[in-house]
Amino acid sequence: MRHTKHWLVSHLPITAMALLAAVQAHAATIGVPENLPPWGLTAASPAGQRGIYVDLADAIVANTHIPLQITFVPYGRMFQEVKSGELDYAFGVVSPAISAAGPFIAVFAKTPMIAIARKGLSLKKLEDLRGFGEVGYLRGGSCGPLVDGDAAIHRVGQDNYDSAIRKLAAGRLDAWCSIKLGFTYALNNLNMAADMGDEVDYGAVKVGFQATTAKADSAEAHELATVVEKLVSDGTAGKIVAHYVGAPYSP
Repeated sequence: MRHTKHWLVSHLPITAMALLAAVQAHAATIGVPENLPPWGLTAASPAGQRGIYVDLADAIVANTHIPLQITFVPYGRMFQEVKSGELDYAFGVVSPAISAAGPFIAVFAKTPMIAIARKGLSLKKLEDLRGFGEVGYLRGGSCGPLVDGDAAIHRVGQDNYDSAIRKLAAGRLDAWCSIKLGFTYALNNLNMAADMGDEVDYGAVKVGFQATTAKADSAEAHELATVVEKLVSDGTAGKIVAHYVGAPYSP
């Protein structure tokens, strides 16, 4: 009996590790962007300080028994990884182009859009973008239907807000379009608002929780959509957004 007990005790850590590995192997993945303030910062940041999408993912995990694994990826790769099924779920702008990779099963906020020109160029209305050489936008993201659907606007994908802001200041981009919240957050962090030119606020887009096509109609996806809707209705989602930008954005 003593030998059996010793064997069990000595093998418990191995068994526990094997069980943990098995759970992780079958866990659904939620993609969150890395180095895209304030939506996703870095995995090394403490919980509650890793960005809007990450905090929402943490809240989803805390409110379900479904095994979930949060995965940080460059935002420009998220579209392709949802499309290929490498990610089961992700966060992003609700747009026809992005929805083509997988449907959005829940919406948690609505946020305004902004277009901004480099100094020396006139931007008084959105249509002025048609006369610009290169209009930057976040690779894997959206400028909203008013810009995405205008073939006369020459959009050029950029990796992140910070590099786009520096390119605008240096004259290497003529203009930029994106969600206002993310761009102005980065602009203030860099203290470079004085280096920008004209800006135009236009429209608004929804941001939501996306499922890969294979998961979209599953019981798992329906349960997670219900969790997101609960986080919106009980005010959790609004508080998470307000934590980073000072005001909640409602659907």
